[in-house]
Amino acid sequence: MTRMKHFRSNPPWADKILGKQWAAIEKRFGAAFMPIARTEHPKDITEGITDLERIIEGHKKNLREDEAAGNAPAAAHFRRSIQEAEGVLAKLRKQAKKKVKGYQEFGCGHYGCVMPTGTPGLVFKVTTDATEAAFIAAYLSWPKHERPDGVVRYHKLLAIKSESHLKRPVFVLLRDEANHVGSDAIGTWIRTGALSSEKDYYLRSLRKLTAGLGNCLDAGRAIRKYILKKPNAHEILQKAMNRRDDAWEMGERAAYGRDKILQLAFQLQRFNQNADDLQGEPMGAEIGSALGDCLNDHGLLLADVHTSNIGMPGTPALLGEIGHTPIITDPGHAITLDDRYKGITVEEV
Repeated sequence: MTRMKHFRSNPPWADKILGKQWAAIEKRFGAAFMPIARTEHPKDITEGITDLERIIEGHKKNLREDEAAGNAPAAAHFRRSIQEAEGVLAKLRKQAKKKVKGYQEFGCGHYGCVMPTGTPGLVFKVTTDATEAAFIAAYLSWPKHERPDGVVRYHKLLAIKSESHLKRPVFVLLRDEANHVGSDAIGTWIRTGALSSEKDYYLRSLRKLTAGLGNCLDAGRAIRKYILKKPNAHEILQKAMNRRDDAWEMGERAAYGRDKILQLAFQLQRFNQNADDLQGEPMGAEIGSALGDCLNDHGLLLADVHTSNIGMPGTPALLGEIGHTPIITDPGHAITLDDRYKGITVEEV
């Protein structure tokens, strides 16, 4: 993930959980893979002190000049300004003396925070996204050689059973770092980091990735909407998987007909076809392969991968394997097509 120029403190709930559960998590993750404590104050404090010191010095110089010139009103104005600025400066200096709390962050979102660890290339994440945790549990159950390179590499997952936030469960995980997260950031990287002769080529490919990923997202959400809370969802999905070819050949008639299974079959094949098409794009090769492999080999439909959930490889190892091509940085909601993951559990602390 692209690093920020300065760090800000975690949400208090995350700080509190890490403080309480630190020893238990560290025992399973190892000290080298834990978050790094903040060692500097927020930029607004440190820069504020410097700015005020400069302003006060300027006011004092003006005060001396006005006193020497006998300009009493101007001198009085600068005395008041100096007094006010020194009062604010004293408060900032008091804040700066306080012990810094919290942990360095790469960024925070609705569900949690991503933080650097003591090991370059690996990040620690606190999340309340149960769907992300479910995918990671499935991912970690696969042999390493079957894990798609188009999905950021996960290494560990723990459930904090005694904690919750906004009535959601809390998980911590360890995964590889990613760079230039989001299609806008990838586009910026192409414009500034790619060879001049390749910029237009890669930008066109990125646009095709965005369009294909949008089609997959539409199909995935349509499927999710229909099977949500259905007790026989796996049975419905298996029937639809078996009718994909027929539905695709029928085209629009299958998509908008009365046969719901055929509608689902069409959306499944629409998802799969767009994933296949992406594999022919330099910017979509690994993402398309990952979407297709998860669907066809691992029984998981990644139904909520959008352009904010993709980025560039963040470790030399992965970059050396796949090159400069985007990967999925957050799989989002994964729909299981059968019950093969029924017995998968997440280790608890």
